[in-house]
Amino acid sequence: MEEKEIIKIVLDELTNRGFLRKNQNTFETTKELLRNLNKIENSVNYIQNQIDSLNLKAACLDTPKLPHGISFEGTNAETLLSVEQIEQRINFLKQSQIKITEFVKYVKNIIKTVLDENTQILVNKFYFEKVDVLDLCVEYNCESSTIYRKLNKAINSIKIEIFAEKFINELYS
Repeated sequence: MEEKEIIKIVLDELTNRGFLRKNQNTFETTKELLRNLNKIENSVNYIQNQIDSLNLKAACLDTPKLPHGISFEGTNAETLLSVEQIEQRINFLKQSQIKITEFVKYVKNIIKTVLDENTQILVNKFYFEKVDVLDLCVEYNCESSTIYRKLNKAINSIKIEIFAEKFINELYS
């Protein structure tokens, strides 16, 4: 699967999960994506917890609890079906985990490649560290309008990379 296909699948999944809103322009979607990127990244840990829990459940179902000295002959179709369903779910979750991890790397790489170092720091502080605009104004010794202007310029650069096709369509509509 190509990177662009993975990105599209992940963006659709993020929309379905409520991390991104449907029918927004690329600028607003990029802002929302940056605001939620930490949550998206942390969802990998939640998925891992689900995988661990399912592995424990599968191990319990896979190992029949019999008194000492009694052998287990034959198979329980219901148990096998449940273990198979759990394994399918685990595989699905692992694929989701990989896609999300790659997507987060992709977005962070875009930030590193399209923004200068000072703008990267500003975006990281505002969107990922959740530093208040007034605190950034004090730190950068400027007005809030300057901070927002720099952030908007960064979003415009990022959105072109993430949503190239959608951005082009917006230009023609």
